[in-house]
Amino acid sequence: MLTYTIGGNTKQINVRIGAGLEASVDEPAARVVNISGVMWNVRNIAAMELPAKLFAKERFQPGDNIELSSAFLAHAKGYRYHRQGSFTLAE
Repeated sequence: MLTYTIGGNTKQINVRIGAGLEASVDEPAARVVNISGVMWNVRNIAAMELPAKLFAKERFQPGDNIELSSAFLAHAKGYRYHRQGSFTLAE
C-alpha cells in the first residue's frame, strides 16, 4: 500500500500495488502503473502521475514548489518506507 499526502492537505491518496495484480488508486485524477513480481520474485516498480489540479494549480511551471509526502507499507507490515519533502520543479 502506498499513501501520498499533498502539501498541507489531510486527504490521503491510497494506492494498492503488488501481488501481480493491476494497481488501483482511490483518486480519480491520479494515474498509476505497476510491475510486481509473483512466485517469490519480490520486485515492485510503480509510477504515479499527479495532475497539477491536485496541487491547487492550473498547470505546473518551472520553479513551482510542491510539497509531497509518501509512505509505503508492505504486506504484514514487513517493510516500511517514508519520504517527505519540498521539491522545486525544473524546466
